[in-house]
Amino acid sequence: FKVRANCKLDFEVGKESLNMNDSLTILECNKMLDMLRQSRGSDNNVTVLGITVRGYSSPEGRFARNRMLSRGRANTVVNLIKREFPNLSREIKAELDENDNVVPWQAVADVMKKSTDPVVLNYASIIDNVLERKSGYDAPQSELRTHKELWAYVKDSVLPSVRRTEIVTELQLTRILPLEEIIQRYNTDVDFRAGRGITQAQDYMYY
Repeated sequence: FKVRANCKLDFEVGKESLNMNDSLTILECNKMLDMLRQSRGSDNNVTVLGITVRGYSSPEGRFARNRMLSRGRANTVVNLIKREFPNLSREIKAELDENDNVVPWQAVADVMKKSTDPVVLNYASIIDNVLERKSGYDAPQSELRTHKELWAYVKDSVLPSVRRTEIVTELQLTRILPLEEIIQRYNTDVDFRAGRGITQAQDYMYY
């Protein structure tokens, strides 16, 4: 099964290092490490198959720079976990998505569309309109910056929310079933009786 967690970690502006003067960042780091400890538990039958870290950067600024930042920030978290769990160093890795973990402008507009404020919804429509004419990251941003009030709102109220770090821990749990459960499952579960469906994949979300 997999344990999935999203952490709101505050990085120094334009840097790969965590802002450890921020109390929320310290709290989120502790939450992340506690989640990993809890997922492992004290059960010797739990094996950590892998820990994947994805660090997402917001799209303002140059795409090439943001791509480097997202990768570097993910590696910062990887190194933090390795220091806490040195015996798991081989299982931990940073991972990039198809956008190199730079959140696209369309995702920014989609966040704004969840608002009930007509001003914010109008801002989202403006972004949609720009994206219909200009693709990528840098070209839409140049035009969005000309909308002063929109840009101020996006920069202060939306972009901080899309910067996040996601940690996915894949675990394997081997459990010895008591006789009563074996009999009960044998009588009620066709797949179990046929030797199928014993391994169940699940996603657990922590926020």
